[in-house]
Amino acid sequence: CFGVKACDYKAMEVLDKVFLADPVDTYYKARREATTVVTLACSRPEESCFCGVFGIDATAPQGDVTTWLDETYLYWQANTEKGEKLTEIAHIKVTFIIPGRIRTEISRSAVLGDGSKFGEMDPGQANGMDVTKCAKIAIKAIAKEKHKKLIGGTELLMAYIYKYTPWLYYILARKVSAH
Repeated sequence: CFGVKACDYKAMEVLDKVFLADPVDTYYKARREATTVVTLACSRPEESCFCGVFGIDATAPQGDVTTWLDETYLYWQANTEKGEKLTEIAHIKVTFIIPGRIRTEISRSAVLGDGSKFGEMDPGQANGMDVTKCAKIAIKAIAKEKHKKLIGGTELLMAYIYKYTPWLYYILARKVSAH
């Protein structure tokens, strides 16, 4: 697994406690043992991030390998024997898929700071790109061995503003309501 966020890795740990306890799920155990988990730290966790509620450090996720990304480089740290083995043979080509608003049900399942379920469809996601179209674009970018691919609609404009005129981004971002 590559690019696993700290919260998702924590969820994997919960699944491990369920499926690796007696009676052990042998299928799950075999898949888990065959998996090398490469986590990706959140450099700027969102306000809606719930990691803090569960005591998770989003900037330092666990995993066989922990990675950090900045504008230019991917930093890589092997944490386990599996991670070290992957590092040795790491002739890996990576494409970073950066989605904008994709039409999924994720906002309905989001958790608020107090732990309660958000339960509503975010308007941005409701009007977002179809998930199948997003997947096709991602697969095409991977096939072309692109380093980075932004996928979405007009909301990606802010990504370009941030990249080329960060001062303007911060002015605009302050004016945008979270609701």
